[in-house]
Amino acid sequence: MKESCRTIFRLITYRQLFPVNRTANNKCFVVTKRHYSTRERIDTCSRRGYASEACSLSLKDVNVQNYIQKLASSSNQISEGHNYNSSAVISRIVKEIFVKQNELEELKTLSEDPDFREIAAKDALKINEELENLGEEFFKSVLEPEPLDHNDVVIEVSAGIGGQEAMLFAQELFQMYQYFASFHGLEVSVTKYDETEIGGIRQGFATISGIGAYRIFKFEGGVHRVQRTPKTEKSGRIHTSTATVAVIPLPTEIQVVLAPQDLKYEPKKASGAGGQHVNTTESAIRLTHLPTGLSVECQMERSQIRNRTLALQMLRAKIYEKELQSQNSKMKQTRKLQTGLAGRSEKIRTYNFVQDRVTDHRIGISVFNLRGILDGTEYLNDLVEKLHEYDNQERILQLFTEAS
Repeated sequence: MKESCRTIFRLITYRQLFPVNRTANNKCFVVTKRHYSTRERIDTCSRRGYASEACSLSLKDVNVQNYIQKLASSSNQISEGHNYNSSAVISRIVKEIFVKQNELEELKTLSEDPDFREIAAKDALKINEELENLGEEFFKSVLEPEPLDHNDVVIEVSAGIGGQEAMLFAQELFQMYQYFASFHGLEVSVTKYDETEIGGIRQGFATISGIGAYRIFKFEGGVHRVQRTPKTEKSGRIHTSTATVAVIPLPTEIQVVLAPQDLKYEPKKASGAGGQHVNTTESAIRLTHLPTGLSVECQMERSQIRNRTLALQMLRAKIYEKELQSQNSKMKQTRKLQTGLAGRSEKIRTYNFVQDRVTDHRIGISVFNLRGILDGTEYLNDLVEKLHEYDNQERILQLFTEAS
């Protein structure tokens, strides 16, 4: 248990993520400069409740043993659901696990002899360490990448409850995701930016392209809440506002086929700020999908041809979103972390400016560096990776439970 949870406890690694000293309470955990032992990380993990199940994962678990026995009984079961390379790795690990477990059984017999008891104990300790390492490698190997992880992604940020303050917050989130995309070397194309006259945005769309784009952003969908004192508030009261984020994996032309006869293009004049072409030339486009009635508009580019291309991309994503929602409603959702669309109405995160705190409610973790999160660099990346680590543990538990 002591070392086999090393991978699991990267979920609560105490690094530069918490640069200030604060007092721990029952709502969040924080860290001082002293070193935290593995035992303390286990205790903290259990108190918070978001990783207590994952901490119990080991090769000695009955469900894990049953799963390994099934894999060992048939090579076809190993290859099922895994590609050739991962199947070979899993086969090797399973064989090594059985070899080490047999060696342990032999050492138990040998330890009954007083003359060999001490040597057997030392050898058993070494083999147990090797088994723990094999367990970590096994848990990593059984998880296949999810099918949409390498897709490009459309991020939609909309102002929620809170009026002007919600629009300002939506703008900050939209910028945060653009910064975060740049941090990962991804390409960002803003397809809609509905800016208000006194600051903020009502809604913003951005297409983010690059390897692993959807994987990076898939846990950002949901309701984001901000708590702060607006600049216009004279009494100093803290206001609560919200913004909604939708994360849509961008489909390929093969995944969503749009027949030309099902599309209606309507040129229109661009509106808002933007220079001489605004309200004078018909560079903007409204595109409607006649069978579904879904409609999108695009006026980000001066070229109507370019706006047609972007509008088609947005419409394809909208149709794909609708299909995914239909699929999700038919499937039983067992994972706490919902990706993309499934968590659209769920409150996932709070940004408290007064306390300089960002709390992710799904895994119960708080980061006391709000500006670092909004900058979209390593602080946000650390938080996102913790979400992935938690999700991996849920997937592993679900895999073993279903196999038992």
